[in-house]
Amino acid sequence: MIVTSRIQFMDWLKKNYYKTWTGSGYPSTVYHYANAVEKIMRIEGIETYSEFTDHIEEALKKYGTYGPQRRIGEEGHNTVINALKRFCEFLINEYDYELKIIYFFN
Repeated sequence: MIVTSRIQFMDWLKKNYYKTWTGSGYPSTVYHYANAVEKIMRIEGIETYSEFTDHIEEALKKYGTYGPQRRIGEEGHNTVINALKRFCEFLINEYDYELKIIYFFN
């Protein structure tokens, strides 16, 4: 299990030029993605980001284009599945996480 947190994920998103706030002062991508990851964690009964690292690949399949929960993945113009993909990229870039499956990011 990789030990990580919401703050580390959000910091990585910011470092990779995702917006924190809209021009109007509303929360933007960084918050939307962190909230989307936590939504999936709640649905799956997972309490921490660290625990979620062991389930990210399963979540990508389950909430992705052909998964049984794809409708949830499509919510908010695909915000949920995009958040899961970015979380996986975060793990790969920050922790040298190795995918057990081949998954194409877009």
